Amino acid sequence: MSDNLSISLWIRNDGDTPVEGEVHYFEASIVAVERDLLSQEQKIHAQFVSNALNFNADQIGKGFAGRPIGKGQGVWQTMTFPHLPQERIDEILKGQQRIFIYAWARWRDAPHDLDRCFYLQRPESLELKDNSLIWHLCADVPTQAK
Repeated sequence: MSDNLSISLWIRNDGDTPVEGEVHYFEASIVAVERDLLSQEQKIHAQFVSNALNFNADQIGKGFAGRPIGKGQGVWQTMTFPHLPQERIDEILKGQQRIFIYAWARWRDAPHDLDRCFYLQRPESLELKDNSLIWHLCADVPTQAK
């Protein structure tokens, strides 16, 4: 048996004014859980940051100057893991595999980038209802890795 897993990420401008020149990057990954969880979170978070910055540099190279995001508006993306084997689903449910998601954004005049990494706590069952999914913030990237 196999199934698809889709994850949608959304970021919204909650500020008082529109933002200009917005560029964003979303990523999702399923990885085997390592013994040193803190180190693993930092390593994955650092890789996500690197991927986002490379994406941004590529966008600049292509002449993309970003988009405006109105007050209360946002951007979203759905990422899909097609044909996820039952074995992998079972490993997620047993806590042997972990789902990580990442959202990064930069816009003109922002004091810093949006940089959010999360991982999914091991679900209790396949009955994913009533807000049963619990997401945790990843450990911060060590300063020297940024």
